Amino acid sequence: MPPRKKSEPSNAETTHSGFSLDTRPIQAKMPENDPAAEAQRLNQEVETARIRNGYINILDLENPLIFGTYNDRPEKMSEINKMMTSFERHGIQSMDEKNALVIIIERSRLSGNQSLDVPWTDINALPHVRFLDTAGLTLASGQHRVAALRKLMQMHTDELVVQLKRLERLQNIDNPSPAQQEEHRDLREHIVELKGATQIKGKWGMKLYDAVNTNGYAGDGPPIQLWRGLKNEQHE
Repeated sequence: MPPRKKSEPSNAETTHSGFSLDTRPIQAKMPENDPAAEAQRLNQEVETARIRNGYINILDLENPLIFGTYNDRPEKMSEINKMMTSFERHGIQSMDEKNALVIIIERSRLSGNQSLDVPWTDINALPHVRFLDTAGLTLASGQHRVAALRKLMQMHTDELVVQLKRLERLQNIDNPSPAQQEEHRDLREHIVELKGATQIKGKWGMKLYDAVNTNGYAGDGPPIQLWRGLKNEQHE
């Protein structure tokens, strides 16, 4: 019987138990999902879809504001009241960039004779955004800010009506007492403050994004990948 031929050497080493260890050189493998690279890609997508900046008057706008398309967070009265408290304590910082509302809209709905390519470095230079129709405006978020502003405005308006009636009653008194005269003076000062509060025009800074992504995605809004990038800009 001819002698058995020795097997060729391999890259595997046989242990005493008979199992083989892979001794081939270890090659590097790049991670399939790199969070940093994905974040950078989303930032580029967002920047590509950016139309630029401006402002709208929330309280004097024919276009209804639509929420819930990209943010399904329910509107809560507790959040609205919290926002109102913040407004009264710290003022309505509506032109601060970090509080800007995001509108997602087709460029064709914007008036052509306006320049929105303005940076946020000078808020006085931000243009008043004009639209060609009165259709709804889709906002990415901010429903609590808008609701709080409207509620605060309504509260000031209602109180002003009440105080004006009180003032009228005092003025109709033929011979007001010293106490009534003092009340009249205090009431007038209070009404001056209320009128100042009701002068809130609803001017609010906006960031506008193209509803049709430049990569060719079309539909009711930007692709979900783009929206994930936009979410990073939202502050309720």
